[in-house]
Amino acid sequence: MLDPINRGYAVMTDQQIADNWNNVKNRPKTAETIDSATIFENIDLAEFRALTTSNQARVDRVLSLGSGIKINGRAKSELIALFWAGSVTIANLAASIQTAITRGEELGFPSDISAQMVNNARTGSW
Repeated sequence: MLDPINRGYAVMTDQQIADNWNNVKNRPKTAETIDSATIFENIDLAEFRALTTSNQARVDRVLSLGSGIKINGRAKSELIALFWAGSVTIANLAASIQTAITRGEELGFPSDISAQMVNNARTGSW
């Protein structure tokens, strides 16, 4: 069995591999979108208060976008320009879009991989 990220599949039982792929959430994933409520909750109040009135209005404009705000869209550029890359706000936002997923999810497999499915893959008996 191929093991490109050195998880030790060769010494695992079929059930251990299935459990690993279904349950162990240790693969990083970055969200593709964010909503304005999450942005709002992650803005450092002291940093926001330090902004000029016109820059606070720019933040409000980003917050008015609602849900489905693209992570790599113009809103991100606007927030980085307002709060600067090393700020608490930007660090909070960066952390809020990170999540952990299973190896199975990372590869696009269903979340119910069975030991039999692993055995079929190992033996080529699909």
